[in-house]
Amino acid sequence: MPVEELREESAHPGLVAQALLVANVRAMTPVLAKQSLAVLLDGESGFFKDVRLDQAGMETVLGLRSKFSEARRILSDPAKYVDTSYRQKALAPGGR
Repeated sequence: MPVEELREESAHPGLVAQALLVANVRAMTPVLAKQSLAVLLDGESGFFKDVRLDQAGMETVLGLRSKFSEARRILSDPAKYVDTSYRQKALAPGGR
C-alpha cells in the first residue's frame, strides 16, 4: 500500500486497518484493534507520516541488543541495518 493511501486511511476511522489487525493478529479483538491504531497513528507519538525511522530509537535498540545478546557484539551504527530504498519507493509518486 503506498504511503499516500496510508495517510488517507489514517485520517479516517481506520476500519480497514482495524479489520486487518483482527484478521492477522492472534487474540486481536475489534476493540483492541481500535485502541492499538489510536496509539500507532497518534500524531505526536505514533508512526511518522513520512515513514522515517527514529534515530534515537534505533540507537536504543542496538544498545539493548549489544547488552543482552548472547553473541556479545557491539552494534553501534544504525545505518548499517537500514535499507532506505523501501522508504524511497514508498514515497515516490505512485510508490509501492
